[in-house]
Amino acid sequence: MGSNMLKISEVSSASGVSVQTIHYYLREGLLTSPVKTARNMAYYHPVVVDEIRMIKELQDKRYLPIAVIKTILQARREGQELDHIEEMHSLFQQVFCYPEEEGESADLSEAEVAAATGLDEAALRYLEELRILNPAGKGGKHYDKSDLRAAGIVKKLLGLGLTPQDLVIYRQFAEFINSEVKTVRCRFLQRIHDGSISLTELIGILNDLKKQIAYKSFRRALFESWREGGEE
Repeated sequence: MGSNMLKISEVSSASGVSVQTIHYYLREGLLTSPVKTARNMAYYHPVVVDEIRMIKELQDKRYLPIAVIKTILQARREGQELDHIEEMHSLFQQVFCYPEEEGESADLSEAEVAAATGLDEAALRYLEELRILNPAGKGGKHYDKSDLRAAGIVKKLLGLGLTPQDLVIYRQFAEFINSEVKTVRCRFLQRIHDGSISLTELIGILNDLKKQIAYKSFRRALFESWREGGEE
């Protein structure tokens, strides 16, 4: 084992985060795995310190959710060029980030989200099952601002007459997005890496296609609804 390997206490001291936080990052798959030498002893590569600093910057300055940070760190480990990683930073900032209000935490508990939205905790768990909410943490849950906004939107829709059962369609939408990401990653990852297409350009093309499909589908559905209403 290299002499530059670090104990977790040394990682904590060098990065400025607690041992508990390091364990949390490990559970979420954010850090390079340590080398275990015994049941309760492990050594960490110095790169982990840089990874923790990047996580904190992405959380504190760019307000990105854990799932997005994980994607960025994975791209970094795969050898993606720095300019491509910066492009990912910029893109995720545009897509996912809203300005943080002074004094508000981006790390919210289930009880805090329930209090802020008026949805009870059982409703929040239902939204999690539908993949409308995606809290981090395998023990205590941590919600970000995107979860808070989504829960607030759902509350408004329920107030307008949508039923909890109607929300199942959005699980299908989440599953579609997941399939799209896997397909795009498979087909375009190498082209993004070699610079023949930018991630921003690719997302723009995909969003334009989805917008056209949504417009045509919505127009067709409205037409069919009016026609059915006229036949009654």
